[in-house]
Amino acid sequence: MQPESVDLTLVAQALHWFDLPRFYEEVRRVSRANALLAVVSYNLLDITPELDALVRHLYHDVVGAYWAAERRYVETGYETLPFPFERVATPAFGLRASWDLSRLLGYFQSWSAVASYRAATGQDPVEPLREQFARAWGDQSERAVSWPLTIKLGRVA
Repeated sequence: MQPESVDLTLVAQALHWFDLPRFYEEVRRVSRANALLAVVSYNLLDITPELDALVRHLYHDVVGAYWAAERRYVETGYETLPFPFERVATPAFGLRASWDLSRLLGYFQSWSAVASYRAATGQDPVEPLREQFARAWGDQSERAVSWPLTIKLGRVA
């Protein structure tokens, strides 16, 4: 990437994996005057209070010990990571979808902690909760699913 050639750098759900000093140095190198760095993350989804309680049980109690240590940065909305740029205020944003129960259970299978649990124990941590999720889901074919987004926007000087 050419020096001073970028107006916006966007990082979505990945900043916690970066070598931050090197990354921030590169952002400064490639950014034009008044360029922006946007960092987006999301944590747990929201559906209904009953389903949310089951999601949090799976997340914290069942696979909690299997999350990588860096996951804590996502849980805090990256607030504990250094961000050496002038903050720019952003409105609240969210991600929304309409899912059936199968899609929700498949989403859990994409969690790295679920894969780590399965590798360590040889068991699927989601399967024992399937019936509880089905009861809480009820007879609706689809439900609204949402994730509050955390957006850190900074002006690169």
